[in-house]
Amino acid sequence: MKINIRKFTADDAALLKKYQFHQMNINDIENMISLWNKNKYDGRYCEVFAAEYDGKPAGWFSMTELPNGRISIGPTVFEPYRQKGIAYQAMFILLNKAKENGYTVAEAQIRLNNLASIKLHEKLGYVKANQIINRNGNEVFVYTKDL
Repeated sequence: MKINIRKFTADDAALLKKYQFHQMNINDIENMISLWNKNKYDGRYCEVFAAEYDGKPAGWFSMTELPNGRISIGPTVFEPYRQKGIAYQAMFILLNKAKENGYTVAEAQIRLNNLASIKLHEKLGYVKANQIINRNGNEVFVYTKDL
């Protein structure tokens, strides 16, 4: 299995609506994709990527610079594509991209009950560093990984 990482285009809007953004209309999704492709969020670096499996987007991954200068990679794999190793391969590629871009530490906040994400991050070499209440009021583990 080969995973390809690429930017989203307006042509992906219907697929994003089908698998993730059910309540949004196509025009709003296209506008969201346009914002994603500006590579900035709150004045910091942020990119959103499609992970292709068999030539079709199977999920989306955000790579965002945190206020502390670390990088966070948020994985989302669409339901029909889960348990195929897509998240692992895409995260591996994006962690290398982050390192090439000069980041030295990756950080992830994972809800305590998200066992699949905990397992994924540990497999990628992340280490549990802390447990906090995040800005959304959720209790999360903080995982870090030296790049």
